[in-house]
Amino acid sequence: MFTLKHIYESGETLHAGKEPRLEHKLSTAAMTVPDYGHFEVSYLNEHDVRLGLCGGVVYVMNDKGATVAKYDLDELCQNGRLSEVSRPRMANLGGVGLSQDPRIMNQHAG
Repeated sequence: MFTLKHIYESGETLHAGKEPRLEHKLSTAAMTVPDYGHFEVSYLNEHDVRLGLCGGVVYVMNDKGATVAKYDLDELCQNGRLSEVSRPRMANLGGVGLSQDPRIMNQHAG
C-alpha cells in the first residue's frame, strides 16, 4: 500500500491505495479541436475501485514514508503534455509506470 498526499488550492487530503499511476485523459472535444485533455493520478482503494486525483500536486509515499513520486498536475495541465523536466522518475510502484506505458509514450513522441 502507498499513501497519496494530494495538495490542492483549498486544502489537502491523504489516501491509502495501491497501483498508483499517472494517466492522460483525453476530453471528448479532443476528436474535433486541438485539446490535450488532462492528467490525473489514479489508484486502487481498499475495495479495488480505481479513483482519480486531479489538479494540484500529488506525492506518492511508500510504507516507510519515503516519497517515491511527485506529480505537479497543474503544471502538466497548463502544458498539456509531459516535458522532460516534469516527467517523474518512477520507482516500481506495483502498477504501470509512465515510462513503461506505450500509450502515453506514443502520444507524446516527437
